[in-house]
Amino acid sequence: MHLNKQTYNLFIFEGKNTEPQIFDSLKKYFLNEKENEQISISYCNNIYHLAKEIHENEYLEFFELLKEKGKIDSAINRDNVARIYLIFDYDGHADKQSSQKLQEMLSIFDNETEQGLLYISYPMGEALKHIKDSVNFKDTWAISEGKYKALVSNSCDEKYKHFKKYTIDTWKHLITQHSKKANFLVNGKFEFPTYLIDQLTIFEHQKEKYIDKEGKVAVLSAFPLMLLDYYGLNLVNKLGEL
Repeated sequence: MHLNKQTYNLFIFEGKNTEPQIFDSLKKYFLNEKENEQISISYCNNIYHLAKEIHENEYLEFFELLKEKGKIDSAINRDNVARIYLIFDYDGHADKQSSQKLQEMLSIFDNETEQGLLYISYPMGEALKHIKDSVNFKDTWAISEGKYKALVSNSCDEKYKHFKKYTIDTWKHLITQHSKKANFLVNGKFEFPTYLIDQLTIFEHQKEKYIDKEGKVAVLSAFPLMLLDYYGLNLVNKLGEL
């Protein structure tokens, strides 16, 4: 197989369990157009460790840094990669200076065709399934802590517990709920957004309304918002057609 003749979208996940499971489920219904092949890798460390590496290697492009660390197949060249997406956790308890570092990273990774476009799950990957049909999702918040995974598993509806079992209807509901939640966070309206909301704006509203005031975050998954950027506002029509 001659990898260098193919064009790719590169997805970089923080962990090697939760996000890859979500991605595998997602690809059954989305991101399966023939335009580019999808490649995913696990960084296996948090966003604050990545920030440290970026500072220590400021003269090395991010793609080359990943290649140097053996994360990317040596046969793949940067010219063959059309888009780069990073999906990491907020993980705000990791460092007292986390807000400043995260804001900086969101400013660096703000374009999928250049260094990459960074998406944050608040507080972590399990946010995708932190939904209970009897509870209004717009009011769901969480504290970023180690207990969060267990809390979600114990509180979410059974149909959302196992990513591998998600149907297209499950995905449509979760995408809609998280997209509306992002709009509610930024614009105060729990309805599907009428424009693409960037990740830095989402973080700034999280910081102003939740992080600085109460040390918590509005629960929000990165995956639906990544899809919204990937397909644009046409995602609404795509959901209706599936």
